[in-house]
Amino acid sequence: MKSYVESLARVVVIEMNSIIMADDLAFELGEFFADLKNATDWELTNFGINNNIVCHTSFLDGSYNASSLAEPIAKINNCPFLCFIYAHGQEDSVFIGANKVFSVSDNYYLLSNAVIYTFSCNCGGILADKLLENKAILFVGYKGTANCPYGLDGITASVVLSFIQAFLSGKSAKDSFESLYDAYSTVLRDSTLDPFQRAAFQESRDALVLKGDENVRVSDLLVV
Repeated sequence: MKSYVESLARVVVIEMNSIIMADDLAFELGEFFADLKNATDWELTNFGINNNIVCHTSFLDGSYNASSLAEPIAKINNCPFLCFIYAHGQEDSVFIGANKVFSVSDNYYLLSNAVIYTFSCNCGGILADKLLENKAILFVGYKGTANCPYGLDGITASVVLSFIQAFLSGKSAKDSFESLYDAYSTVLRDSTLDPFQRAAFQESRDALVLKGDENVRVSDLLVV
């Protein structure tokens, strides 16, 4: 009997919930946003496999709107979760197509308990503040322009993924943010960049923001 009880005790399912919102139909950057979605999913899948964690990931693409995305998020936001947003944005909102899906007046409450990582322009000001006021855990993104210079999708994606890789390795949000900043700095030292590419990456690095709980780690998001 003892061995049976002990074996049951060892069968503990550890889970982590994630949302990836990528506007794959976005003007100009739809394909890049879709590539980020796929790369992020790959990182999460490997994290789960390597750590015996069941990763539940929901995908919200260009077919969603402000109403339809509420249901999948409401299913998981009673516990901490990861939220990745790859879409166009402005100071007070994030868009899918021409539709605002998160704003300072709508759906901001859905991201309570979320660790939010974005590649979206201008969202790191009043929108980030509104999300954090309503119990989001963390916001990492841009208070200005998030650039993907023409022809450099792969390099840009590797920079964006640096935060995710660091965070999933167990680093704190602050240390992961430093990895992201350093990744931009490494690209800026590339002598093959032309002046316009360098200026675009510089603008993105200068616009980076980290707000919320800088000490949060991926272990804080696990659900037993």
